[in-house]
Amino acid sequence: MLVTNLPFELGETLAGTDTDGNLINADKLGLIYEVPANDYSGTTPKKRRTGKTLKVICLRNLSGARLYGKRLARLNKTAGYKLVESTDGYTTTLADGPAVVIDEFLSTVGVASNDIFWGVLEGPVLVRTPLAGATFNATGIAVGDSLVAATGSTTGATSSGRIGGYALANATDAAGAHNQSRYAIGFALSARTSGETNADLLIHATVQF
Repeated sequence: MLVTNLPFELGETLAGTDTDGNLINADKLGLIYEVPANDYSGTTPKKRRTGKTLKVICLRNLSGARLYGKRLARLNKTAGYKLVESTDGYTTTLADGPAVVIDEFLSTVGVASNDIFWGVLEGPVLVRTPLAGATFNATGIAVGDSLVAATGSTTGATSSGRIGGYALANATDAAGAHNQSRYAIGFALSARTSGETNADLLIHATVQF
């Protein structure tokens, strides 16, 4: 459902700790809203970019460092609900993930460690290209190309959290890789061994159509 009354606006962050350093506002984490695809950097009323909407999720920055807008944030792969409530830093490897785009409207100070921000799950959003041409994984990016996280260095590096093209080992793998990506059901929030058959598994569904 389209909403306009978010707990805090795009372009803003929410305090993640109190004056004693205790984590706060945990009740906001994981909230997902569908909002107008406006230019939230402007003054009120916000200019509409397109009739399309943005689906955004409320996340805590658990990277231990400041993160910046238009970069890809890797979701925190800890069993339980942290994977849908927090990020542990930028994406660093090819097709790293699960990941979201950090709110492009954040100021130049970004989001501090432990503070809360909006990650974009779906909709038109600005991202950053790689610092080096080699990590584009192609001669360039064309309209309609499929995109993944590009290779960076370490999670806090300037080269990380960037977007790139697909890089397939050979043509034989192309169709299978494409279908596995396109028809992905979601990602795991818990773990099972191959011997744990016919068992429940907690996941986060990301079916797209």
